[in-house]
Amino acid sequence: MNHSTFQSFTLGIGLFFTLPLVYGNSSSSSSFDGTLYINKSKTHKVASVKYGFHYEEIGMMGEGALHAELIRNRSFEEATPPAGLSVKNGLYENVPAPRVKEKKVFQADPLIGWTTYPLSYTPIFISRTDENPMSGENKYSMLVNVTEDIANHPDALILNRGYYGMNLKTDTSYRLSYRFDNYKRGVADLFIGELGISGKYPYNLLATGAIRMSIERNGDLNPLFAERPVMRHWDFLEHRIFLPMLINGVDSSVKTSFFYLAKMFRDNTFDVCLDAAIKDIEGLQNIFVTMGYDTASKQYILKLINLQDKKVILQPEVSGFKRPVKAHKTSLVLVPGKENTPFAPNEVQPVETEVGLDLNQPLELEAASMVVYRFK
Repeated sequence: MNHSTFQSFTLGIGLFFTLPLVYGNSSSSSSFDGTLYINKSKTHKVASVKYGFHYEEIGMMGEGALHAELIRNRSFEEATPPAGLSVKNGLYENVPAPRVKEKKVFQADPLIGWTTYPLSYTPIFISRTDENPMSGENKYSMLVNVTEDIANHPDALILNRGYYGMNLKTDTSYRLSYRFDNYKRGVADLFIGELGISGKYPYNLLATGAIRMSIERNGDLNPLFAERPVMRHWDFLEHRIFLPMLINGVDSSVKTSFFYLAKMFRDNTFDVCLDAAIKDIEGLQNIFVTMGYDTASKQYILKLINLQDKKVILQPEVSGFKRPVKAHKTSLVLVPGKENTPFAPNEVQPVETEVGLDLNQPLELEAASMVVYRFK
């Protein structure tokens, strides 16, 4: 059998590691794509995965949508390095960089977000200055130099474009005000691991689910899982399919397939892990399973992921579940090139249904999909 599948992906928890490819045996029947093995009597206690977010301020991930700022770089500090960051000979002195010995300094215009108009010619020149600061917390200001009589240039102005536009509404009054943030912040004492996956959509996204499953099975590690990237700005991405959890526009925030896949794991954690596996697969392993029991809700939770680009059928090898049950099913089916955007926010969504589930009968999985069953 020839299966379309991912070949490699990268997991980063603090550092980055390349996961080995897993091969199954080739004893499967021609009428099935693998065997779903579950043994209800073999269990081990695990710690439920704790999910959080890795807020990484790159790609303008925090701009747009619910972000309250309209003016970009209003205090003229966006390009200012944080206190304590030392630069020598054009390189950071004390910042480690993966794959290179030293990390080059990121250069940004101190007045990023600001410009003068018209661009072809204006008698107005602007620069940032630290002379005559307003306060100790706001030490920068804009120095405006007018070289000609401004009355002769009625179209000249200083322009701020916001974050790819400003969500200004007609018949609404806006008041320019200042608010200074000078409170002392605490220091976090929590280490959080992050997961990074590369590859072809949607198989790279589903592969993150396979990693989450392995983390669930090894819950004795007290796992803390940080989602990334959380958000990106749609115009910054130049309208390309990317994999943040949320895509922000000027006036909206769109949930992506990554958001829904992550939510399926967040909403279905368990503290007892059952012995479950996919057996009898030819070639690369591209169907994954994990199963557990949530003592709080007194429900069993079965999760399955199909990384193939075709529908598959699993034959059962199940012990301990003899009767059909009523189950709540959540299914997420992904299609290459199909993703939610600000122009089409509902292209991809999970489907929730109440179904009958008989684990002693063959189980069918849609192509490029994840499914979760909850039952008592």
